[in-house]
Amino acid sequence: MGTIGYHFPTHEHYQSFLSLSCPLPPVPPAVERTDQELDILIAIIDDNREALIPFEESKQEIDAKLSRHTECEAKLREAKKIIKEIKDRKEDLVEKAREKITPDQARELILARWKGTLHTTIMAYVADYQREFFGRLENLWEKYTTTINYILAEREKESAQLNTFLRELGYE
Repeated sequence: MGTIGYHFPTHEHYQSFLSLSCPLPPVPPAVERTDQELDILIAIIDDNREALIPFEESKQEIDAKLSRHTECEAKLREAKKIIKEIKDRKEDLVEKAREKITPDQARELILARWKGTLHTTIMAYVADYQREFFGRLENLWEKYTTTINYILAEREKESAQLNTFLRELGYE
């Protein structure tokens, strides 16, 4: 069976030609044209290499950020794995504890825990009420701490000063 067109020799063919000191087969015109186009492209790339510098720097910054992101993802996966192990171990411990206690002991533990939670919640409400109460009390203190006698004395003092200014200006 024959081939149509030009058959491109393989590397082994070239090696056999070189070992026999035979002349190499002619280079097809398409390959020569490709070599010329390649030379032109290489020249264009060399001419525009400086224009690529900002893009290379940007690429390096992005790669650095991406590597940090990848490290964070790895840490997150590891943390999730540890959390899952802890949850599994907790469930095992809870099951073992359930096997060791009686229903009466469980009832006492549940009531004690509920009592602690209830106490904490109520004390939080009391603390909120105290803060609000003291805030309002301080507001009233600031509002009514000035007595009427003090206000009248200040008024008389300022009135006397105003009369002095009026006399100096000749109004009285």
